[in-house]
Amino acid sequence: MTALHRKAQATVRDGRPIDDQIAAYGAALARAGELSQRHSATEETARAYTRREVGCGAKFEAANRAEQQFERGLAAAYRDPAAAKEAWKGLVKEHGLRDAMRAVRRDPAALGELQGWRFLVFHSKQRAAAENAARELPRLGADYRTSIGKAAAARGELRQMKAEKAADPVMKERAAIWRELEGFDSMKVRGELRQVIKDHTQSIAQRHAQHIERVGSTKELRFGEGARLKPDEARLIQAHPDLAKSAMMDAIKTAKPDLHKALTQGRSLGLRL
Repeated sequence: MTALHRKAQATVRDGRPIDDQIAAYGAALARAGELSQRHSATEETARAYTRREVGCGAKFEAANRAEQQFERGLAAAYRDPAAAKEAWKGLVKEHGLRDAMRAVRRDPAALGELQGWRFLVFHSKQRAAAENAARELPRLGADYRTSIGKAAAARGELRQMKAEKAADPVMKERAAIWRELEGFDSMKVRGELRQVIKDHTQSIAQRHAQHIERVGSTKELRFGEGARLKPDEARLIQAHPDLAKSAMMDAIKTAKPDLHKALTQGRSLGLRL
């Protein structure tokens, strides 16, 4: 529950005047509406940061996929794929990516012992499959190397963006607005406001039930002069005639059963103020 909501509830709990209670709930809803508009105004800036974050995330995912594909290729080709991976890294570091690719194309055994066996022109099916897998490794290794470089750049971009985001006045305002708005349930607040109004109209009608009278021979009701409504009570009744009408009918059901019976027959009721 937000401070706005608690403040409105406090006016009811403390028995403040009707006008103060309704005003407090109205102020809470108005403030929430204002904050929501200001929050919406920051949306484009927030989306821009999100797009950059998503872009960096895509590079990380691409690097993971490339590494997994490279490792599957190594596992299909070599008896010790982990050692083959380290050997590849060593070749790239020492000779560069292009020369490393050429070296593996010329001699796949540059990365380690291939699976299966070969003797002269004879070889096992496993060795044939390993040699086929090894032919793809330079390409897979290049993709892996490139994607790792992009992921490293993305990590740098994320660090920079984090700093920019922390210093951005628009994002600071967005965070402050969210802290004030977090947990504010406008539907619940509106429901409470309606209940406050309903409770007051019922209380007014019950206290002045003997002074509720019919307007001539019509189906309309009004408070007679003897009711002596307070100004805030009169304003409440005028502002919410439907709730007032219902409350007045409930009040005369016990206080003036004959009038209630007469009014509930025939057409719908009205309220005359």
